[in-house]
Amino acid sequence: MILELNALAVNYGAIPGVRKVDLTLDEGEIVALIGANGAGKSTTMKAIAGLLPYRGEIRYRGSVLAPMRAEANLAAGLSLVPEGRGILARMTVEENLRMGAYLRRDHAAVNREIISAFERFPILGKRRNGLAGYLSGGEQQILAIVRALLARPKLLLLDEPSLGLAPLMTAEIFSFIAGFRAQGLSVLVAEQKSKHSLAIADRAYLLSMGEVVASGAANELAEGGLILNTMLAIG
Repeated sequence: MILELNALAVNYGAIPGVRKVDLTLDEGEIVALIGANGAGKSTTMKAIAGLLPYRGEIRYRGSVLAPMRAEANLAAGLSLVPEGRGILARMTVEENLRMGAYLRRDHAAVNREIISAFERFPILGKRRNGLAGYLSGGEQQILAIVRALLARPKLLLLDEPSLGLAPLMTAEIFSFIAGFRAQGLSVLVAEQKSKHSLAIADRAYLLSMGEVVASGAANELAEGGLILNTMLAIG
C-alpha cells in the first residue's frame, strides 16, 4: 500500500473543510476521488501533498507524514498537480518543466526526459521558448502534468485535471493519465466530473460534505445511481 488516510480532518479556521476521510491506494493503482464542488476533494489533496495542517493520519509508503512538509513530501516521491494547474505564466514552457525537476541532480537524464516530452507533445516543443501563459488551457494542463512527472513521483496527485477543458481535450488528458498504469505509477485523481475519472480508475471514493459516503470498484460506482443522486442532492 502506498497511501493510507485515517480519519483525516482539515479546518479552515472554524469551518471544517474535511471532517473524516479514510482512504487507501495500492502501488500501481489509479483511484478516483469524486464529489461535487465543495465536497473536500482539493482540501484532501492539499493535505496529502503537505500544503495544509490537518488532524488524523496520513501514511505514505508505510511512514507517517508530518503536516506542512510539502518539499519533503515531493522529495519522497509525492507530486501534486494542483487545481488550476499552477503554471508559472511568466516563465517559458521549458523553464516550467525544469522547475519540476529542481530537486533532481541527474541533469543529463532530465534533459533527455524533457526532449522526450517535446517529442510526445509537439505543441510543447514548438512553444518551448514561449511564455507558458500563452498556452491554451489544455496545453497548460499537459505541461503541468509533465512538469510533475519530471519530479519522478511514485504517487501522482491530480486535482481537477479537466477543469475548464473542452470535451475532446478532456478525453485526451484522461487517456494520458490512463497510460500511467502501465508504467506502474500510482495515481489519485480528484474530479467533480466523474465520468472520465471513473472510466480509467480501479477504485473510487465519493465525498460529500467532507466525508466519504461511498467507495468501491470504479465500474460499480459508475453503474449505480448513488453518484448522480448525491450530486443532485448537493447541487
